[in-house]
Parts: sequence; structure tokens; C-alpha cells
Amino acid sequence: MKLPQILPNVSSRDKLILGGSMIGLAILYIIINRASKRAMLNKIYKAIDTGANYYGTAEDAVSSNAFDVSYWKTVPSSANLLSSGKAAEIAVDIHDSFHFAAGVLYQVDVSDINNIFRQKISSKAQVSQVAYAYDKKYNKSLFTVLKMVDATFLGISNDDEFEKLVAYVTGLKDY
Repeated sequence: MKLPQILPNVSSRDKLILGGSMIGLAILYIIINRASKRAMLNKIYKAIDTGANYYGTAEDAVSSNAFDVSYWKTVPSSANLLSSGKAAEIAVDIHDSFHFAAGVLYQVDVSDINNIFRQKISSKAQVSQVAYAYDKKYNKSLFTVLKMVDATFLGISNDDEFEKLVAYVTGLKDY
């Protein structure tokens, strides 16, 4: 049985040109798509840094001082704080939940991040210590990174994981 030919009156050379053009267009689409995603993420970074609120409960977490890298320094000396080594260890654990390939974030274990917070952190002052350790080690705001990850993986991970985390942190005792 002979199959019908696609474009029977077109030479092999023209078919190669057509196929190459299609591949070129696909590559161009990928490049443009990636650039637009980067532009969107840059807008998100700027919005976060200027205090814009993409999530209703995120403002509560920020206003509660939990992600303020200096808050832990203002609590009474009797507060239950983490050692600097333990805070740094938790910051590394959180960062290890982000999986990179060739410098590009491709997967996030959001449930791991939630578990880290729930199992190892018991107050807003401790969140502040971990945020401080994260900022010191990675030169990035932990809150900004978490919001960026949530915005990037919306629909890939569980949509409300960030809100669950913020709700948990907002409900913690101060110190």
C-alpha cells in the first residue's frame, strides 16, 4: 500500500528549506517566550521590592515582621531563638528545595519548604533569623524568592502553597 505524499510537486530542496524554516520559527518562538517570561519575572521582582501585594495574606506576613531580616535582633533576650548555625542550616535546606539545571530553576519542592517551616521554625523571630541567614548566604530576600517561586510555578505546584506558608507564618507567636 502506497501512502499519499505530502506536497508531491515540491522538490526535496524546497522541503528541506520549509522544514528548516519551521524549526527556525520554533526556536525563535522559544527565545521570545523565554524573554517575555524573564521580563514578567523582572516586573514581579520590582513589584515585590516596592511592596506591591500580589497575595492578600502576604502583606500580613510582611507587616508581622516575620520576614524582616532585623526583627529577630529586637526581641527580648529571653526569646527562644535559633543558633546562627541552625538558622543557616535551615536557610540551606530551603534553598536545596529549589532544583536548578544550568542555572535555571526547573523544579521546586514546595511541600518540602512548608515542612521545613512547620517542623523547624516555631516563631516569627525564628523566621526572621532564617530570612537573615538566607539573605547573608545567597544575597537574596527569602520572602522575594518564595513569592517569585510561587508566581513562576503557579499551576505547576499547588497554587495555594505560598498562601498556606504565609498563613502559617502569620499565625506563629512573635518570639
